[in-house]
Amino acid sequence: MTASADDAISIYKELCTFPSVEYGRISMEDTPGHLQVYSEWTQKDLERSEKLKFARSHVIQLDVVVPTLPHVICNELWNKESPSGR
Repeated sequence: MTASADDAISIYKELCTFPSVEYGRISMEDTPGHLQVYSEWTQKDLERSEKLKFARSHVIQLDVVVPTLPHVICNELWNKESPSGR
């Protein structure tokens, strides 16, 4: 491979380490003055040829943001094509 192809591969592998937002929603909480910000993210794992999916949630109270820990979403129905194509 040429140096530019190796550079392109290296850059692609680095960029794949960053997660990207797949879905998000902002909703009112039951408590007045509170909002919930929910987001689902995906991130490629090139070494295992998998796509990791996780969710984050934040509660906003007036001027205070209270983040929660991310959690992995495990109930994916399909995350890559089978070798047979079915």
